[in-house]
Amino acid sequence: MKKKRGMTLVELVVVMSIIAIFVALSFYSFQNSRVGARLDRAQSEVSATIKLAQSYALQGRVQTGEIVCGYGFRFKNDSDYEIYYTGLNSSDYPSGCDSQNGNLNYRRYNNDGYSGSVEEYSLTDGTTSIDSATDIFFTLPHANAYNSGSPFSDTIIKFSNSGQTESVIVNKYGMITET
Repeated sequence: MKKKRGMTLVELVVVMSIIAIFVALSFYSFQNSRVGARLDRAQSEVSATIKLAQSYALQGRVQTGEIVCGYGFRFKNDSDYEIYYTGLNSSDYPSGCDSQNGNLNYRRYNNDGYSGSVEEYSLTDGTTSIDSATDIFFTLPHANAYNSGSPFSDTIIKFSNSGQTESVIVNKYGMITET
């Protein structure tokens, strides 16, 4: 008489349980890596946009019919952001951009006809900005950085997606770091 060798029901259940645990861990790891990739993409896009605003200020980019004093970056809400410019109005023309760039209210985007949106962007894939009050401004011609702090404090832009967060930091010299 020959004995047949095979797996018992208990052994089969143990093997299936181990496989299920590995599949669940793999799925969780895959989801986290997708969220991490989304946050990394948002970080890169926002960093590049801030660098572009800084570059416009360094280049002295011209806006048709305007005397431009500087370019800024701001979040319009928790997912939409833009590069904007500010220019001189006729009453401020004699004092020039230097006095206006020292004025926080002037540096900020407003609908007064002397500032305007240059380019608009949106965060995608469910990524949002935690602090949508971000406003960074670069003056012409040296791209001196300003924000709402006095003196300039590091500007930290945090992003969130599915509970994970990443940051972009702009220091007082305009250097941008992704963390």
